[in-house]
Amino acid sequence: ADWWDRCWTACDEFFEELDKSGFYSLIQPESATPAAYRSAFNKAYFIREANTELLISTRIIGKYNWDWWYYWGEWVTFGGYTPTLEYMQMFPMNDGKPFTDDYLKEGAQPFFANNDYNQPNRDPRLYETMLVNGARYGDHAAEMWVGGRENISDSRLETGPGATGFRCYKFFKEGKGSLAGNYLEWPYLRLAEVYLIYAEACLQAKGDFSGAIANVNKVRARVGLGDLNTCNPDKNLMTNKEALLEEILRERACELGLEDVRFFDMIRYKRDDLFKKTLHGLRIYRNDGGGDKPWSGTDGNASQFPDKPSDFRYEVFALGNIARSWWSNFSPKWYLAAFPPSEVNKEYGLTQNPGWN
Repeated sequence: ADWWDRCWTACDEFFEELDKSGFYSLIQPESATPAAYRSAFNKAYFIREANTELLISTRIIGKYNWDWWYYWGEWVTFGGYTPTLEYMQMFPMNDGKPFTDDYLKEGAQPFFANNDYNQPNRDPRLYETMLVNGARYGDHAAEMWVGGRENISDSRLETGPGATGFRCYKFFKEGKGSLAGNYLEWPYLRLAEVYLIYAEACLQAKGDFSGAIANVNKVRARVGLGDLNTCNPDKNLMTNKEALLEEILRERACELGLEDVRFFDMIRYKRDDLFKKTLHGLRIYRNDGGGDKPWSGTDGNASQFPDKPSDFRYEVFALGNIARSWWSNFSPKWYLAAFPPSEVNKEYGLTQNPGWN
């Protein structure tokens, strides 16, 4: 409890000083449109120029160059950082209401109305974080169905960059060429995260439900999402502490994906249920008679099916091709790292963490 009090005090003093001194602020959209919301989020986490939100980052010398990006690109290209169905489901609809399994029924439209990337129906951060079926991708809409241009066999075989039915997009975009000419960054701490830290501290230190929600809403508003409490009327977020905490942690996952926070959030709350949880992918199939074939491109069958595919069938499947060892071999000792034995053996009072003796 004392640490939460200290955390709340640090946040309170930070924002008091910010109110007096100014400069730092969340990057805001230029208009109330899905494209503007997404652009504001992109600038906040990725673009170094004129960034009023960035507090701590790893900075790249000069404009984008291939050297620093090479290893990240290799990981993504060969299937690293492939988003799961569970992660996709964390992102709400574009009005801020939760995503439900009803959106995965046959013929449903979980990403875009009519598979038209000009009609997104989800949290704008989703499209910046992962590549989903129908998203703008180069000169066409991403074909993440089985047999599509971006998923010829990946999700069928559960391998490659689209093994789960999704691809990593955040920090990767459409590959090297799409990043040229920008001053990029790897953020360690953004103002958006401080608001979310403050929200958690309000809840844990003060039992301040309204204050916690207000801080979360500042982050949500940047991408056009509604009030957290109003959008979740069945969760009793003004009185149910555990439910509100889950929403804060979910919001952190959506806002700060691949920014080095989720793993430690799970550790902080000792969430072995999440570490051991079976994860899933989503196989998407064309439902327009076009079969398992691309629609666009030289190998596409657009001439036979002139209307762009907009009707799909969805199949949820458990991931198992490369299993997470913690699914069956999790130990509480993993909540803490081991100290080097050479330090413990110096006998100045350092005690090895539990389970590592």
